[in-house]
Amino acid sequence: MPRTPLIHGRIVVSNGLDRTLQSVRFPIIDQPRQLGADASRDCLLLPHCDGILVRNPSDVGWLPTLSYPGGASLQAVARYNDRAGLFLATFDASGQTKQFSNEKRGKTLRMAITHTLSLVRGGSWQSDYDVAFGTFHGDWQCAADLYKAWAVKQPWCARTLAQRVAAGDVPRWIAEPSLFYAWSLRGQLTPQTFGNRLPQTAAQADAWQTLLDAPTTLMLMSWEKHGPWITPDYFPPSGGETAFTDTVHQLHAKGHHAFVFLSGLNWTLLKDRPRDGKHTEGVPFFTHVYHAYIDGYGGDSCGVSETAQASALYQQGMNLVCGKAPGVAVWTRAYAPAQTDAAQTRLLRDHVRLWKTAPEFLVYGDRLATPPLDVPATTNRFWVGANQPPRELAVPSVLHSVWRAPDGRTATVYVCIAATYRSKNCSRVPVQHGVMSGSFQISHR
Repeated sequence: MPRTPLIHGRIVVSNGLDRTLQSVRFPIIDQPRQLGADASRDCLLLPHCDGILVRNPSDVGWLPTLSYPGGASLQAVARYNDRAGLFLATFDASGQTKQFSNEKRGKTLRMAITHTLSLVRGGSWQSDYDVAFGTFHGDWQCAADLYKAWAVKQPWCARTLAQRVAAGDVPRWIAEPSLFYAWSLRGQLTPQTFGNRLPQTAAQADAWQTLLDAPTTLMLMSWEKHGPWITPDYFPPSGGETAFTDTVHQLHAKGHHAFVFLSGLNWTLLKDRPRDGKHTEGVPFFTHVYHAYIDGYGGDSCGVSETAQASALYQQGMNLVCGKAPGVAVWTRAYAPAQTDAAQTRLLRDHVRLWKTAPEFLVYGDRLATPPLDVPATTNRFWVGANQPPRELAVPSVLHSVWRAPDGRTATVYVCIAATYRSKNCSRVPVQHGVMSGSFQISHR
């Protein structure tokens, strides 16, 4: 086995009873309920969506159990503080079902993996993939690198995104600048009226193209026959099949693209939202591992507004520094793209410009572990659900990330999301828009 800081193991279970063996928990690792004296430095990394970081997990009421494949995007979890960390993963290239759990049990926090089996009656079962665990020094990115060292050697990483685009396996337009725009076909025609917005769709795409000098890729929401999330009787789509098809043809004729937001095979009545929970924040865990192999866009909920809004600027900035295609969402709101707040417009324009001028980093590049910047924090407020107060989250006033191009060159992208900032070498000054020599720097407002 190649040299690694991790311990690899498998398990054999003998079943001598006339009972069916359904699952095996291995390993089970009990840790102190709190790591170290400072609870704020105790962090739990979970592979939910792109990734979530739970700070002070002992003070969080609910820690999700994540299934892979399923709610977990990766087969790894980690827990760490400023002194050291514990990494736990399965290295399973066949995608067998397993659950990653973190349970608070008295004075301990129990980290475990449950392996779901095809029912075994009698005889024995042996895992045919490795469980790996070990310690590390650093933050969540160090844990991501431990998983990445295995993941990029697997069959699904046989070719990078750049190679797949060059070969025609992935359409070239997916890797080219485009605004991913979440737009509902049922919504406000004006701030006072609600109805069918299919006739407005092409004009919305054109307005964004005029503003950003890039085509629009529409994520069409509420396209289903009976309304959003109502399945499985989808067709004909909202507005009728003929009008829907004509609209898509209009979009294609002007260089735009469109896809429908799939609602699955069940009615969606309630969503658990651990990303919004106490002490929880998103981190680009999946992106850090796989960015060079897959394209990503800015999600279906990134804010955009006609007035200054710090949370929208933060979300748009995170899309850029996480190597995502620019994306914003208005869903059912009536919206005039030309009236977008000036700071957000500058950020979105620069996002498009960098995708055009530096795709080897932000589109095809490999995300590298990025040390923190010594900059002041700024506090943003985020909506987390109906009848709940906004959540406040302190974030760096300058977001940044480091990238490595396929030819080995590296670059850092910076996005300032504060109106002013203070550095060690200058007084408090308004942020100016510009590009730093040798790297990217995008500053706004």
